[in-house]
Amino acid sequence: MKKSILFICSLLLLVTTASVFNFNTVSADDSALVFVGSFELTQAVPAPVVSPPETISGSGVFYFNPEDNSLVFQLALTDLSSSIRALQFHNGVAGELGPPIQTICGQGPAGVIATPLVDGPCKSGTNHVMQQRWTMTDAQVDELLAGNLYVNVHTEDNFAPGEFRAQITRP
Repeated sequence: MKKSILFICSLLLLVTTASVFNFNTVSADDSALVFVGSFELTQAVPAPVVSPPETISGSGVFYFNPEDNSLVFQLALTDLSSSIRALQFHNGVAGELGPPIQTICGQGPAGVIATPLVDGPCKSGTNHVMQQRWTMTDAQVDELLAGNLYVNVHTEDNFAPGEFRAQITRP
């Protein structure tokens, strides 16, 4: 059953990826750069307080368009320990804790992060597939290109420092 859910989420991610290319008129001929992120428990710094299920998994695909500094991304997350309280981009190298710089959905530190990309709380539940668009500053673009951005999943059980994360890298 768990493998079926993971397969369905992965399939949805691929379908969403294809629709992003069509919907946003990004094609192989454009100057978009592709990045990926694999969510892993070993990347969480420090380690989660509550142990997530062994079946937890997640992946992300990120398309950066240098013409308008936009990052279109799709995330698939399965078997989290609890509902997402905040989903955020952080600035930090692999293996090190970095500050949040953009909330995707949910609750971020007051006065620290710009308006969330999604209005309101994150959807409840432990499985998620989502697509969003983020217009980045030049400094944020520099950090992306240097491999210094990651997505952190903050759940109800593991709000601080987070449950697991994905460093955004070139494939």
